[in-house]
Amino acid sequence: MGFDYSEFKKYAESIKKLQTEWDSFIKKFLLDMALRALRRTKEIQRDKQAVDTGLMMNSWQIGNGKNVLIESEDKETGDVSYTIDKLKSIEATIESVTRKGNDLLITIYNPVEYASYVEYGHLDRSRTKWIEGRYMVTIAIDEIESQIPARFQKAFEKWIKELITS
Repeated sequence: MGFDYSEFKKYAESIKKLQTEWDSFIKKFLLDMALRALRRTKEIQRDKQAVDTGLMMNSWQIGNGKNVLIESEDKETGDVSYTIDKLKSIEATIESVTRKGNDLLITIYNPVEYASYVEYGHLDRSRTKWIEGRYMVTIAIDEIESQIPARFQKAFEKWIKELITS
């Protein structure tokens, strides 16, 4: 009397594959959520009309993605402006998601010096009146965080189905 272990072996292989590919799946998912938050931040910035030159809006970055800024000075006025060097800038990847203990972290930041003042507020130049912040990235992150459970459920189910059928 024989016993067919092929289905059990297939199941065990699927579990092993799940373990090895989990880290990649979760990092890709978190990167996708960060990219959504970044896109939403820029939409909110445009909606709140917090765009002058576009430098701040185009300088939002994720994790270890690095935008290289080029400084230029107007010879007539002496004004300094910045633009993004598209050739030297680096795109965010799943390596942008880092592990700290049991936590996975991804950072959204803006290297433009006045970005935090626009985001959180500041005193005017006379230091007498408070200019309210626009909270663009704060609002975007809150919106995306509320969507994570449903989006994760959908992405996880799709990933498991692909894993089992492959």
